[in-house]
Amino acid sequence: MVCPRTLSLFNGAFELLNITQLQNGTPIPDTTTGRHPNGMIVYSTGGYVSVLIHATEPEWRPTNLTVLDRGSQFDAQWALVGQHSAAYSGPFSFNESLLLNDTHGEIMHGPLIAASLPSNIGSIQHRNFSFSEDGEYLNLVGDLGQGIIDMLWWKRLKDNSDI
Repeated sequence: MVCPRTLSLFNGAFELLNITQLQNGTPIPDTTTGRHPNGMIVYSTGGYVSVLIHATEPEWRPTNLTVLDRGSQFDAQWALVGQHSAAYSGPFSFNESLLLNDTHGEIMHGPLIAASLPSNIGSIQHRNFSFSEDGEYLNLVGDLGQGIIDMLWWKRLKDNSDI
C-alpha cells in the first residue's frame, strides 16, 4: 500500500524548472521543448495527473497566433506550436513493488486519456520519482527509448485553494 505521506507529497501543482536529456549517458539538447521550457504538472487528490510543457524560444512560439487563426496560411505557425509543446492527462498510480520509501519510487501516468501526441493516448508513462526532503522539489526520470533518459525537475507551487 502507498503510504499517506507519498500521496500527500504528490497532491498539488508544480512548475517546471529544468529538463535534462541524456543519450547513452551523454547530455543532448532537447529539440522539442528547447533550452528553457515552461510547464506545469498537477496531481489531484482524485488520482489524476495533467502535464503541459512548451518551449519558450520565440522562433518556436509565434506570439501573434490566436485560436481564431485558421486556414493554410497559418499551418506553419500551428505546426511550430505543436512540434514544441507536449501535454497529456489521465489517472496516476504507483508501482508498489518499486516504492523505495515515502519519497522515492515509481509513479505511472496513465493509461492516458488525452495527449497532444495521439500515439500516447492509452499509454502508461513510467517515471522514477524522488522528492527533496522538504517535499518542495520533485524529480521525475523517464526512459524515452533509444537510450534517451528524460530528467525533469519541478518546484511545488504555493497552495491556491484560498481564492
